Amino acid sequence: MTDPDPHHLRRFVDAQEPVIDRVHAELAAGRKASHWMWFVFPQLKQLGRSGTARHFGIDSREEAIAYWRHPVLGPRLRQCTQLVLGVEGKSAHDIFGSPDDLKFRSCMTLFGAVEPEEPIFQQALARYFDGQSDEKNTDTVGRLMGRRSARGTISISGWRNDAKEGRLMSGRDDGQINSSIQFQPSTHERDSMARISYADQSNPEIAPLIGRIKKERGKVLNLYAMLLHSPPVAEGWLKFFTAIRQQGSLSGRLRELVIMHIAVINKAEYEFAQHVPFALKEGITQAQLDALREGRLDAFEDLERSVLAYADSMTREVHVPDAVFDAVRPRFNERELVELTATIAGYNLVSRFLEALEIDQE
Repeated sequence: MTDPDPHHLRRFVDAQEPVIDRVHAELAAGRKASHWMWFVFPQLKQLGRSGTARHFGIDSREEAIAYWRHPVLGPRLRQCTQLVLGVEGKSAHDIFGSPDDLKFRSCMTLFGAVEPEEPIFQQALARYFDGQSDEKNTDTVGRLMGRRSARGTISISGWRNDAKEGRLMSGRDDGQINSSIQFQPSTHERDSMARISYADQSNPEIAPLIGRIKKERGKVLNLYAMLLHSPPVAEGWLKFFTAIRQQGSLSGRLRELVIMHIAVINKAEYEFAQHVPFALKEGITQAQLDALREGRLDAFEDLERSVLAYADSMTREVHVPDAVFDAVRPRFNERELVELTATIAGYNLVSRFLEALEIDQE
C-alpha cells in the first residue's frame, strides 16, 4: 500500500495549526515576535543542529516539491511570503531579526530552486537580498542531497553539478536549466552559517580549557567554539560570565529578566533561546517572555520595570538618564548595583559578539 504521506508533512501541519493566525498577524505587522520560523519557512535539514532543526528540516528535493504542492502547506507558504512582501520600509532583519532573516533567505532559495516557475520566491530574494540566493549554505545543499567526492565535486540525485559555472542545476531531458544554486566548495565540515569557521577543538594546547568549559557549561557551546580561536579571550570570558551567573548576589530572576530584554532589543535570537530555560527556572513565565518580545512592561512589577528601564537605557543609549538611575539606586546595595550594571554590560557584549559573527544557534 502506498504511503499517503511519505515525507511526514503532517508534522508541519500539526505545528502550524495552533499558531498560524498569530504568524499571519506578526508578518502583517512586519515583526516576528514568537517562535515558528522552522515550520513556517522551512529550510534544509542540515542548516541547523538543534532538535527542532532536525525535526522540521527538508531532507530532499522531493520533499521540498511535495511541501510546495501540499494542499495546505503550499498555499500557506505562498500567503506568508506575500505578507512579507507586503511589508513596507523594512529589511528582512527588521522583520525577522537574526538569524531568522537568514533562514527566510534559505527558504526562498530552496523553494525558488525546486519550483523555478513560481515567481514569488525570486521576488522575495530581489526585494530583501538584492536578488542574491543563499550562497553561504549551498555546500550544505550538496552534502545533504548527495555526496562530496574526494575532489570536492557534488553528485546529487535529480541534480547535476556544473563545475565550470560553479552551480548546482536541476537536470532536464531537454537540456534546459530549471534553476541553479551557487556554491563554493569548502573543507569546513561543520554545517554552519557563521561568518568564520569555528575553532579546531582537537588542538591539544586548549584541551584543559575545553575541559573547564564543559565542566562549567555542560558542553562547548557554539559561542565558546568561536571564542576558542583566542584561548586567552575564551578563558577570560568563561571566568567573567561564571562570576556573573553563579557567584553574584543579584537575584536570578532579575539577572535573567535583563538578559532576555537585552536579547530582544539587540535581536539576538541565540542569546534569547539559550536563556529561556534559565528564565523559566527563575520564575519568569512564558507570558512574561512573550510580553518582553512584544515590548510590553505591564506584565512586570514596579521594581522589575525600573530594572528593565535601566537595561533599556544602557543598551540603546549607553548613557543612563538621572531619572532612570534614581529609580534603581534605592532598591539595591552597592554590590548588587555593580552586579546589575555588569550583567547588562556583559550580555550586551554577548549579543554583539554573537550577531557580528552570526554564530549558529544550538
